[in-house]
Parts: sequence; C-alpha cells; structure tokens
Amino acid sequence: MLRQGFWIPLGALAVMALYQQFRINQIHRTNRKNEELFQIVTENAADMIALGDVKGRRLYNSSAYKRILGYSAAELGETLAFEQIHPDDRFRVLDAAREARETGTGKRLEYHIKHKDGRWKVLELIASTIRDAKGKVAKLVIVNRDITERKRAEQLLEHNLFHDPPTGLPNRRSFLDRLQTSFVRLRRASRRRGKWSD
Repeated sequence: MLRQGFWIPLGALAVMALYQQFRINQIHRTNRKNEELFQIVTENAADMIALGDVKGRRLYNSSAYKRILGYSAAELGETLAFEQIHPDDRFRVLDAAREARETGTGKRLEYHIKHKDGRWKVLELIASTIRDAKGKVAKLVIVNRDITERKRAEQLLEHNLFHDPPTGLPNRRSFLDRLQTSFVRLRRASRRRGKWSD
C-alpha cells in the first residue's frame, strides 16, 4: 500500500490498527477506573458534592445529600438547586454562583437549607467551575459541608459568655457590656445636644 509517497506493507497496517485498538481500549479502561474512583470518593465523602448546570439544574448529587438532608437523588433531581435554600439566603447563594461563573472561582459562603423533615441546617458552600472546550463555564461543582452543630456550639459559647450556665441569667460580663453600651449611647446623645466635653 502506498501512503504519502511511502510503501507500507499490509502487515504493518494490521499492526498499526491493532495498536490503535489497544490504545483505545486502554483509554476506555482508564476512563472507567477514573469514573469508579470518582464514584467511590463522592459516595463516601462526608461533604455533599453536587454538579449543576449554569441554570441551576442539578446534574449529580452525592449520597451525602440523603444522609445529611434526607432527600434522595431522584427528589433532588425534580427541583432546582435553590428551592430548598432559605429565602433570606437565596440571593447571596445566587450571587456566589454568578460570581463563580464569571470569575471561575468560588468563595466560601454560609447559608441555611431545609432538611426534608422541615428543620433548617446550616451549610458552608464552596463552588468551582468546569469550562467547555471554548472556555465558557458549563457546569458548577458545589461542595457543601454541614456546619449546623458547629454553629450551635458557637451560639452556645456566645450565650455562655454573657450568661450564667446553670441559671441562664445574665452574668457580670453581660452587665458590664450593657453598662458600656448605655454609656456610649448617653455620650453620643449628649454630644448631639452639645453638652458633653472631653
């Protein structure tokens, strides 16, 4: 056989075809292994991992969503990604998604999301992007971490800072904080009236 001015024996063509088939099979095996690895990692991750398109449609949700929020993948697939988000947080999450699409990087964000049983959970989100062949953002990868218990512990610590834990009554620190706040307000009011001098 003549190819671009060179004579290639048919046996060599057969060897090249076999080699190409071998490489294609090798690439398919590598892709299957990578998909299996991805599946293992996402299904066993403590964090909730999701893939969505730029319009907010869910393309993939890890099994952690069922464990943490109570929704199956099918239930999540029937809704837009923003439907379970608390109304007070929706615009912040939408802004974060828009920013991730525009810049290619996401910022860390805390927001509230509704558990299937109606309780509100606090999640920490970080989004990143997947671009298509033309460089345009095609998908968003969203990693959510349940920080509900951490936020409760922080609130309890804050409460206990100003209250006596056994009785729940305001403590000395609370009294001093309120006294200082009142003093600052009185000082501002007196300055407005022109009666305070330093």
